[in-house]
Amino acid sequence: MKLFGVGWIAAAMVFYMTRVAIASPSGWAEIEVKQAIEAGLVADSISGMYQKDITREEFAELAVSLYSDLSDEKPDFSVGSPFQDTSSEAVALASQLGIVQGVGGGLFNPEGTLTREQLATMVHRTLKALNPELDESGYSLDFKDSGEISSWARESVSFMAENGLVKGTDEKKFMPEATTTREQAIVIVFRTSISPDIEDMVLPEIRIESLSYERETYYRGEEFEVDVEILNRTDEEKELWLGCSFLDPNGKWIDMEAVSFKAPAGKVVQPSIPVVVGDWVTGEHGVRVALWDKNPALVEEDPAKLDQIDSEDSIWIYRYKDSFKTWNGDFWAKDAGTLGRTELNPENISIGPDGLMIKMPARKLEGGEILTRKNQSFGSYEIRMKLANAPSSITGFFLYRAPDLYNEIDIEVFNRSDDSELWLTTYENGKIRNEYKEPLGFDPTAGYHDYRIDYYQDRVSFYIDGNHIETWKDGFSKRPMKLMLNSWYPNWLDGKTPKSDKYTYVEWIKY
Repeated sequence: MKLFGVGWIAAAMVFYMTRVAIASPSGWAEIEVKQAIEAGLVADSISGMYQKDITREEFAELAVSLYSDLSDEKPDFSVGSPFQDTSSEAVALASQLGIVQGVGGGLFNPEGTLTREQLATMVHRTLKALNPELDESGYSLDFKDSGEISSWARESVSFMAENGLVKGTDEKKFMPEATTTREQAIVIVFRTSISPDIEDMVLPEIRIESLSYERETYYRGEEFEVDVEILNRTDEEKELWLGCSFLDPNGKWIDMEAVSFKAPAGKVVQPSIPVVVGDWVTGEHGVRVALWDKNPALVEEDPAKLDQIDSEDSIWIYRYKDSFKTWNGDFWAKDAGTLGRTELNPENISIGPDGLMIKMPARKLEGGEILTRKNQSFGSYEIRMKLANAPSSITGFFLYRAPDLYNEIDIEVFNRSDDSELWLTTYENGKIRNEYKEPLGFDPTAGYHDYRIDYYQDRVSFYIDGNHIETWKDGFSKRPMKLMLNSWYPNWLDGKTPKSDKYTYVEWIKY
């Protein structure tokens, strides 16, 4: 047996301790770095190795997060990259906003480090992207090395220093050519994001403070209100207009009729926008409110948009939620026949005190299946269910249209308490086109869980308990299909029957 010397062990311990120290923020930065992460300003890619010099691409991500945080707008990452050496969406958007620039020749140099004067300039540009009329006059440079600050950075450094966003060293030097670490950049961005003075500088005098609504889920035909807080910091009462729009899962905006209201001088007012849910595509919708000086519908009057805000929380739109208090025979049908080893018996489908029940009788290879009477098109389909503990069987929640293997999108879960599996599958043109087979990670027979299929023209996505599992952008049928649910015994499992009656319980299905 080979023995290692004490010196080797000591060196290994020093290396380990150094790695641990580098992985955490320095003491001076620890609290603010943590707060910045909690505020959603810091991407996972730079959440660690905080004493490492930040790169140009990493800081572009921070700058875009700062812009989004101050403006309350979700960034639009649909812009293409103008640079040949990076495909970063954050760099592309930062370039479009005028926050970053290339180094020439169509290049960005994404791995290049960032000096202190470059960082100050980029933060300043981020604020100017929010308010091009930002007042920068009357600021001075009081650092001992002010003469070393580049001419193109002097305005930005003076603005940042005067507003307490960057500071000098103990020797009152700025050190413009020194590189910036990740934790230094994160702290500066965080301080900028929470500065009330900066907020007043970059945000409109009349602005939207917040928006809210009572619930996160609404159904076609429902009416509700979007409540908005407006701050008028001017010394005049204003007559204003509010518009509300919803971004559906296909990327289409749905506009509500704008409403007018009066905003008293120097006060907060709380108008509401009425909403009627129409024949919208089901699924997740973004919410945006815009503030106008005139009715935005009257284009000839040249209305000006004063502010807009995107909600951090989406709303969900469905046609209907079936809680199975009774059997809706107009919408659902009970299937009969043979599937795998299983006799699908309509008598195994019933309504209980807690919703729909699919019985898997003792010592019989029987199950049950329900399906919609009509084909369903694009939308979101979700079920909350607890599965039968019948280990040779599975439960499927899926979209299907005959013939087999041509039009099908499946969620299938193994009906067992231990080592259950999750299978996701799409079929098109006679074969499997996409497939996912992984351990489920929990006992589906012990309690209720939510399973969801988002089915749209350009993608199909799968979720469990709101957590994204998989998305495929091709290889699935675009034809309308029937929504189906079954618990059954496939031929490729061993076909053991339960010793007592087992049930799959369904609390609700949304569609």
